Amino acid sequence: MKKALVCGAGGFIGGHLVKKLKKEGYWIRGVDIKEHELAPSQADSFLLLDLRRPENCGRALMFIKIWRRQRTYMGMVERADTL
Repeated sequence: MKKALVCGAGGFIGGHLVKKLKKEGYWIRGVDIKEHELAPSQADSFLLLDLRRPENCGRALMFIKIWRRQRTYMGMVERADTL
């Protein structure tokens, strides 16, 4: 099974990304400094972590082999795929 880490899963865009990836058959670990405000997360695993702290980044990435960074700002999307 493919696994994905969604940073910012407690936010509007991250929450929707979790739903989309779940429909595509991914196992999801969601991470955010706060829980989703509108509904419980659909992530298989949700960690409340401050990713500004390096030790928390290691915890979040445990057992995740492929990650994709995506951030939005001012209506634009920046994305980087990494192996």
